[in-house]
Amino acid sequence: MYEIVPTKHFLKQVTSLNEETKKVLDNKIELLRVNPFRFKAIEGYRATLLRVRFSDRGKSKRLVYEVRGGSVILWAIFDRDKEYKDLHRYLAQRA
Repeated sequence: MYEIVPTKHFLKQVTSLNEETKKVLDNKIELLRVNPFRFKAIEGYRATLLRVRFSDRGKSKRLVYEVRGGSVILWAIFDRDKEYKDLHRYLAQRA
């Protein structure tokens, strides 16, 4: 079992999701606890980033996370229609 480590940014973003979406996301996070490699990797980054697909109010979203040792770090939620442009900005700020 992996330890789930949410970032402050992720926790702040979750508050804007509706209750039904939060339940779906909770279920997907539990799947990460058991096997975080079950979801697709995002190519083109130095770190090994993976993503979980979900929908909020009909809008396609991605939870981006990283597996580091025995931990799964939940970085942030991004709109898929922006083609990860927000992810590029987020990672640049983090570096």
